[in-house]
Amino acid sequence: MRITVRNLGPLEQAEIDLKPLTILVGPNNVGKTWLAYTLAGILGNYGWTKYLDAYIDGKVSETYPMLDRLVQEILDNGNAVIDLVQFIEEEGEQYINHYATFSKNWLQEYLCTERISFDNLEIQIKLEEAKQPLLEYIQQTSGRDQLSVGRVTDRPLLEALKQSGDRKVYFYTSENIAEKLPLRAVKGFVLDILFREILPALHSNTRTFPAERTTFITLPFQGDASEKDRATLLREEISAYETHSKSLSGPITSFFTMNFSLLRGSLSRRETAAKKDPAIRRYMELAQMLGENILGGNLDYSTPEPETNREILFTSAAYKGAGFASVEIPAVSSMVKELSPLVLYLRYLAKPGELLVIDEPEMNLHPEAQVKMMEFLAMLVNAGLRVLITTHSPYMVDHVINLMEAYKHPEEEKDNLASLFFLERKEAFIAQDNVAVYLVDEGTVENILDEDGVIHWSTFSDVNRQVERIHLSL
Repeated sequence: MRITVRNLGPLEQAEIDLKPLTILVGPNNVGKTWLAYTLAGILGNYGWTKYLDAYIDGKVSETYPMLDRLVQEILDNGNAVIDLVQFIEEEGEQYINHYATFSKNWLQEYLCTERISFDNLEIQIKLEEAKQPLLEYIQQTSGRDQLSVGRVTDRPLLEALKQSGDRKVYFYTSENIAEKLPLRAVKGFVLDILFREILPALHSNTRTFPAERTTFITLPFQGDASEKDRATLLREEISAYETHSKSLSGPITSFFTMNFSLLRGSLSRRETAAKKDPAIRRYMELAQMLGENILGGNLDYSTPEPETNREILFTSAAYKGAGFASVEIPAVSSMVKELSPLVLYLRYLAKPGELLVIDEPEMNLHPEAQVKMMEFLAMLVNAGLRVLITTHSPYMVDHVINLMEAYKHPEEEKDNLASLFFLERKEAFIAQDNVAVYLVDEGTVENILDEDGVIHWSTFSDVNRQVERIHLSL
């Protein structure tokens, strides 16, 4: 999926091909994080929710004739059918680009700034390579939705059905809904379903790990997670901290939301799901590996099931040797704080196809841990997740070359090659076609990964040479 961005703060123009593993490098204050967060907002729930609300309220100029006809048929006849594949073929890319461009209307709020204008922001998305997988995904989805008024037990006024293998969505009712529901309610129900069908085909969900994660993971997430719904807990927790700050940015709020979902995570339910889904089982294994091979211990909640005052605990040989059975998350090392959200996400939430946007995954990590982390991120990609990172780590970027080169070797050689690597796992070897590396600097974005698998960059090597020159002069 190729994305073009213009006039995003210091970034004048960027054209990137979003791959399963996408790496943004470059100096500070050049727009790497803004680019990563903007993509997270567009490809996640935040962006399409904003667009959906604006479209229903008539605050956007574009129209989609197929959708408008669908809504009118439901109001007139009580039933209607839409061919999703036909809609994507005829109006899908138009919808995706209108929706992406609309981000300039919510980006100030999302990035938590009032001093920067995004009026001239332009975003264009070309589906091309992503279009066929999108159409295949659409045809395999299934689901049923209902629109009711009053009690949940009331007979639904409008229903929608999508069956696996069928490219159509069916809307039907036995009521005269034109007399019982306003146009906005019908339109909202229909478009919510259809927009939700399309966006997950690009990325099933987006998880943001902002730079502030090391601090926020230590906050006491209060409340009985087994009895209160996530939205209530989120409002209570955010309001407590907004007393001292104007607002929280979209990436941080997304991180909060994920933490509340984790707080309510049930290990028994996850294990049951893992028995049916090998991908989930693999994510749980990767969570264990991250803890043991990089953190150097075991990290999990104090109880396997949700309950009041559930907390995150870390156990390691070093702590046991000092006489501590386990340590609470506020007292652990910065590296454990840094990576604990990822451990918990993999153990309790991760699903195939999700996009992880991680701002500087190397923060607080020793160089050896940084290299291990690069191998681990490649393993996540090979396990079906998609990863977008910003980084200042030469260790991580240089090591990607090794992982791509190892992948090119015959399969029978890979077991022996794995012993050369830090995690000693051939699952970390990654195909070059799945990797993109971009240098963000001086207002533009440059693809620095060539066809031979070499990464051409000077943002780190220039500094190294200057340090050497200083040493020789002394």
